[in-house]
Amino acid sequence: MSKHIKLLGAVAILAVAAALPAPAALAQTGSIDFTARVTPAAGVPEPVRGVPFYLLRKSFAEIFAEADAAEPKPDLDAFVDKLKVSPELKAWMKKNRTASLSGEEFVRSLTADDIMNVPEFFSAYLERNSGDNSVDFPKPKYKERDKQKDPARYEKQRQEYVDAVRKFLLANTESTAGLDLTLDPINPGPACCF
Repeated sequence: MSKHIKLLGAVAILAVAAALPAPAALAQTGSIDFTARVTPAAGVPEPVRGVPFYLLRKSFAEIFAEADAAEPKPDLDAFVDKLKVSPELKAWMKKNRTASLSGEEFVRSLTADDIMNVPEFFSAYLERNSGDNSVDFPKPKYKERDKQKDPARYEKQRQEYVDAVRKFLLANTESTAGLDLTLDPINPGPACCF
């Protein structure tokens, strides 16, 4: 019986201690109250259930800064230097700070000089347009056999062809559409993170 009395006494002491106010240092001075609602398409807003919410001790900017410090950014120039592409394309990638050669934004960013001066872009442009019979795309007059037989004539006709292609490109800016599809085999974009 005395065991039961001791046990009841201990429980009573704990109940009194729990009812006493917490010391000022441990007391909570604020609270957060928020309500999250979602609205399904053509529906009525309703409370969100079963979705975890997280309270962050730092701002996103601080978290991103810590992540950047923990893992240094890859070196684009070193990545581009290892690629097996022309020096002109490497210079273009470094100048434009990208290794991606795909997408509409990429195609829109190309200038006539880029297309004419970077061999891969020029080849892709010719491949995309030379077979299109719906447009009056320039045809080359020079022959490969003239390169050895008559180099001056070959070079003159080749330059005339390049000038005609530039003129066509400037007059038909939409002719660059789909250029990135032809560059897909050499596009290093999927292999990198720039």
